[in-house]
Amino acid sequence: MVLNLVARSLLRATCPYNGCPTALAATSNFKLLYAAQDHSIENWPLVNYIQNRGAARKGKRIQRARENRARATKRKLLEAQQPKKTRTTRVKVDKSQFRLLEAGRQDSILPEIPEDNVFFVDKFRRKRFSFEEAIEFHKQVVHPDVLNVPGALVTANIELNLKMKLKKKKYIEKIDSTLCYPHPFTTTIRPRKIVALSKSVEDQEKAREAGALVSGGLDVVDLLKKGQLTQRDFDHIVCKTEFLLDFAAVKGMKGASFFPSKSRGNFGDDIVELVRYFKNGVDYSLKKSEDTPESGVIECHFGTLDMTMDQLRENLLALFDSINRFKPLNLVDHKQFFESVGLTTPETEELFLIRFWELYPEYQDPKVLAAEAEQENSAAEARKA
Repeated sequence: MVLNLVARSLLRATCPYNGCPTALAATSNFKLLYAAQDHSIENWPLVNYIQNRGAARKGKRIQRARENRARATKRKLLEAQQPKKTRTTRVKVDKSQFRLLEAGRQDSILPEIPEDNVFFVDKFRRKRFSFEEAIEFHKQVVHPDVLNVPGALVTANIELNLKMKLKKKKYIEKIDSTLCYPHPFTTTIRPRKIVALSKSVEDQEKAREAGALVSGGLDVVDLLKKGQLTQRDFDHIVCKTEFLLDFAAVKGMKGASFFPSKSRGNFGDDIVELVRYFKNGVDYSLKKSEDTPESGVIECHFGTLDMTMDQLRENLLALFDSINRFKPLNLVDHKQFFESVGLTTPETEELFLIRFWELYPEYQDPKVLAAEAEQENSAAEARKA
């Protein structure tokens, strides 16, 4: 059987007329010849049937595997040294900081408050209360019969309009200051660490008696230059006016944002008063929203609910005066620096908007300003037509 198949393959390979009658006759003659011969294993012809497909030697395969491993290691090393650039945007937003911004956006879209006594609050504009009504609402919540926190802090949430009529700088970027209220109040905040700088040894001793953690002159400046005294060690630096030139050497240091400035008011002629002011004061700063850069919020405590109504009102007006110092002269038309003011407490998340223009005569009702602006726009369009 095997020789028959071999004969057939040989005939197909040697005969150019494969499938012709001559080839078939040769095949039949080979069968007769095969039948007449001895078919024992000893008489089988020696034919080499081993096929050579060009397989590599064992040593070559090992060398190629070694080269592949070396290339893979080199590729991993390059990827580790030059990682792929991935665009990741992680924005951490505290929604409680921008509740007032959300309310302001709703007021420009939602309809006015209906005349009915019962309605869905989220479907209409938020109601503005008087200052006394908002304080009274919070006092009811912290009453001993409810939360039993009569001395809870009360916080003002002030939304500001930051847009200016400038080409290069369109928005206010930073507001950072300290305020000492006319009626101080106690908080759970840790004691403030103040550094006082002055030339006179007598002033240094007075500043230390007033409550300064560190008081000195050029020796303290050297500590700041060498990095032995950093911003993690203190909250504020106050400086006497005559020492500003000696202290100017630190102003060029990288990250030296603690240098006295006029906006913060942390330099003057009375070092004792400066120490007391910043030790008992309250810090506030602007919190901007990345979605609405034209608006920002300042949150600042201005008293406790166990204080009298007059004391709370005077403290709030002092906060208004302090923030109003940052008001630019080139605000956009028909806009006010203060857009809305709300009162809240850390005990609850309830926010009551107040009619701040009744407390601060410099400002007007935003609805009146919007109506006047609409009338002017309509009159201008009529003139053009």
